[in-house]
Amino acid sequence: MKDEKVILFQKIQKGKPKKNPKNIQDHLTSLWAAVHKKKNRNKRIIEELKRMKVAYGKYLEAPQLSRFKELYALLERLIFLGKGAKMTTKQHEVYQLILNHFMVEGVQSPFLDTLGFRDLIPNYTMAQEKKTKKKSRKKQREERKLEIIEQLKFKSKLTDIENYFSAEEWNQMIDNPAKVDALYDKVISPIVLLKQQEHYQKQAFDEHEAKEKGHDKNASSTSISGTSVNSLYKQLAKKLHPDLTQNEEEKIHRTALMSEVTTAKEKKDIFTLLEIYGQNFDDSAISFKEDESEKLKTMLEKQLEELDIEKDELIGGPMEQYIYTLFTGKSGSGIDREGRHLAAQEKSKQENYTKILHSLNDEVDLKSFLQQWV
Repeated sequence: MKDEKVILFQKIQKGKPKKNPKNIQDHLTSLWAAVHKKKNRNKRIIEELKRMKVAYGKYLEAPQLSRFKELYALLERLIFLGKGAKMTTKQHEVYQLILNHFMVEGVQSPFLDTLGFRDLIPNYTMAQEKKTKKKSRKKQREERKLEIIEQLKFKSKLTDIENYFSAEEWNQMIDNPAKVDALYDKVISPIVLLKQQEHYQKQAFDEHEAKEKGHDKNASSTSISGTSVNSLYKQLAKKLHPDLTQNEEEKIHRTALMSEVTTAKEKKDIFTLLEIYGQNFDDSAISFKEDESEKLKTMLEKQLEELDIEKDELIGGPMEQYIYTLFTGKSGSGIDREGRHLAAQEKSKQENYTKILHSLNDEVDLKSFLQQWV
C-alpha cells in the first residue's frame, strides 16, 4: 500500500509562493505567506493609527474643533440671513453653492452630532429650496417625506421604514421637524432594539452550535497537533509557563509570550500558534497528512478573511476613520510633519470663516457678499 503523502511545516513556512499553485503544498505556502503579509499590515495599521491619534491630539484636535465651531456659526448666519434676503436668481445660485460647500464640510467632519451639524440639515434643505422654481404644496410634502425616509433609513438601518408609521404620523413629521425624532424614539427605537437583541441571540446560538460541533468532532477525531488549536496551546503552555523558570527576565519574556499564545488560542489564530510552536520546538517534527493539509488550508483561508475584517474594524470607528484618512500615506516622523501642516491649514480656514462671519450682519451684507461672485 502506498504511503500517504506528508507535508512538512518547514516547507510551508519557508517556501516561496507560486503564482499558480498546483498542489495542496503550493496552496498552503501561498496562504501562509498571505496571512503573514496581512498580519504585518494590520500590525502596521495599529502602530500608525496610534501615532496618528497622538499627532491629531497634539496638533489638530484643538484648532480643528475651533474651526468647526466657527463653521457652525457661519452656517447658522448664512441660513438665517438667507430666509429674509431678496436675492436675484444669480445671487441665489451662488448662495446655494456656498451653503452646500460649507454644509458638506460640516457633515463630513467628526463633529456631525457633537457640534450640531445634523440639526442644521432641515433648515439647510429649506434654504436650498428657497427662491427656486415654485412647487405645489403636494410636491413639497412628497419631497419632504422622501427626505425623512432617507434620514430614518440611515439612522435605523431599516429598509421598509415607510410602513412603520401611520398616515397621521407622517403628516406630523412633515409639518413639524421636531416630531421626526420624537416619533423615531416612540416607534422605531423599540424595533431597532428588538432586532439587535435577535441578532445577538442568533450570534450566541451560532457560536454555541459551532462549539458543540467542534466538541463532537474533537471527541471522535485523532487530529494531529499541527491543526488543533487546543493541542498546540497545551504544548506551548507546558513549555513556556512563567512559573517554570526562576530567572526574572525570562519570566517577563514568558509572560508576554503566553499572553500572545492565549490571545491566539481565543482567536483560533492557527498561524501564530504554529509560528510560536516552530520557534520553541523542533519545527521539522511538524507535518500534515492529506486530511490535515485540507483542514489547515481551510483554517488559513478563514484567517485571511478575518484579517480583512480586523483591518476594517481597526479604522472602522467614525473618528478613527477620519484620523486615518487625514494622515493616509504618512508614516513615522511624516505623521508629525503632516499634523503641523494640517494645523496651519485649520488656522487659515478658521480665519477665513471669521472674516466672512464678521462681514455678514444683515441681508444687505449677504447680498453684497454674494454679488462679488456673480
